[in-house]
Amino acid sequence: MKNILKALLITAFLVSFGAAETKAVISDLEGDVFVKKVNDAELNIAEIDMELADGDIIITKKGGKAEIVFDENNSMITLLENTQLVLTKMENTRAEQNTFIELISGGIVNIINKTAGIKKTFEVKTPFAVAAVKGTQFGVEALEKESNFGVFEGEVAVNGIDASGNPLEETFVTENNECHIAQNQRSYKPEKIRNRMQKVFGEAHKKSLANAALYAKLKKSGDYEKIKAARRVMVLAGIKEFIKSNPDWKSKLTPEQMARIHLVLKSERSSDDIRNFKEVLKKYPSLIEKYRHMQIERLGKLKDFKERGLSKDFLEKRQRMQKMSRPRPGPAKK
Repeated sequence: MKNILKALLITAFLVSFGAAETKAVISDLEGDVFVKKVNDAELNIAEIDMELADGDIIITKKGGKAEIVFDENNSMITLLENTQLVLTKMENTRAEQNTFIELISGGIVNIINKTAGIKKTFEVKTPFAVAAVKGTQFGVEALEKESNFGVFEGEVAVNGIDASGNPLEETFVTENNECHIAQNQRSYKPEKIRNRMQKVFGEAHKKSLANAALYAKLKKSGDYEKIKAARRVMVLAGIKEFIKSNPDWKSKLTPEQMARIHLVLKSERSSDDIRNFKEVLKKYPSLIEKYRHMQIERLGKLKDFKERGLSKDFLEKRQRMQKMSRPRPGPAKK
């Protein structure tokens, strides 16, 4: 338990002050969401505005969802419940933005926006197929016996994979169409999106589009950074409130750990970024208020959190995928 709380405080500290390099950020979450950082041995509770890097693993449990923003153009993915995903590699330069993801299981909705003057590739690899795009909106589902792809806008290039990881036939899935691919399936044809695919991805797709538009508006107005600062205060206030009301937890902290969290809270409250905290909170309550209560609730659940490592099923599927060669279909051409 002490190690869990220690890791949580370190995470809160890093989220508050920021890491050296940002490649992707958790922009929203709900329910049970966990992250295994590439250099950590155990899963940690995901935090709002947590920065992610190559090799990080994000896992949502039943009822959990997470939204990840990748670049200034607000490209994002939304993880549905019961999803396991690896951020394999993210390459960002002035000329190129390349993102490679492994979807081990579950489902994701992708809003990939084009950026003028920048060559962009976004690739999702599942146990049975690989999809690559430049800029589009699509959903991917990794099930036990097949991988499903549904395109809401644009076009997606899809390759099946045989048991050795070799690429099979390439096909292009266009707007309002879907494609289903099982392992070793030699031929697959896109078809019109069915009600099931709309049911799985429809709501998340609409919410992702709305959030992308909202983030663009907030960044343009300059309010986005103020909101992020206010949310950090709420998260840290939730941690402090929980510790205060649970003395047994407080007793497990070292003086250095307590001093660190109090320093973070004090620093955040006096920061120039949130000088107008009350005004920001009043203006955007739905984007700020929930995180204090969410933090308290999630800390309470930690006492019953037994699964600190990656599941056997995840490790076996990931191992099989890593043994496969990496087919990289070219981005969809218009």
